[in-house]
Amino acid sequence: MSILGILTAIWFLNRGNKLKQTKNIEKYVWGNPKRIKDKDGYINFYSKVYFVQGVLLIACEVFFILDDYYFNLPMKTLTILFCIVFTLILIESVVIEKKGKKFTY
Repeated sequence: MSILGILTAIWFLNRGNKLKQTKNIEKYVWGNPKRIKDKDGYINFYSKVYFVQGVLLIACEVFFILDDYYFNLPMKTLTILFCIVFTLILIESVVIEKKGKKFTY
């Protein structure tokens, strides 16, 4: 399962890189490209979002691999860690949504 997560993280990193290179908003960003007023800022913002998501996903998967083989944390600790990560993901999605709207009309 961890290898699938790392491959997904590489996909995020590649998607952000392709977005910067091609500047194709319709293909690489989910949204309405006709309503965007600052396309360069929008592209830079979402390429950074893809980069951060990829790096965080790689970090989480490496932690899970290390936990399986070295740490062996109890289930209660893992549940607390999952709750913290889930809360951070919710906060990140709200921040991304707010910042993404500043580029639209």
